Amino acid sequence: VTTFQKVPELQSESQSNTIIACMNDSTYVLTKNNELFACGRNDYGQLGLGHDNKVNTFKKIQNLPKNIKNYL
Repeated sequence: VTTFQKVPELQSESQSNTIIACMNDSTYVLTKNNELFACGRNDYGQLGLGHDNKVNTFKKIQNLPKNIKNYL
């Protein structure tokens, strides 16, 4: 993708983006509600989704600490 695109999974007001991290082959979005979403290559399970399949749309990472921002 070479242009900005709206991400349907992150469209609601309660999921306004606060932090976006882009790596070589993956992207992470932390919302102001401390929800973390990820997409991209996942060869070694680095997205934290419990599998190692490639993910083309943002998926919410489950079971994170409520204060995840303190770890960033």
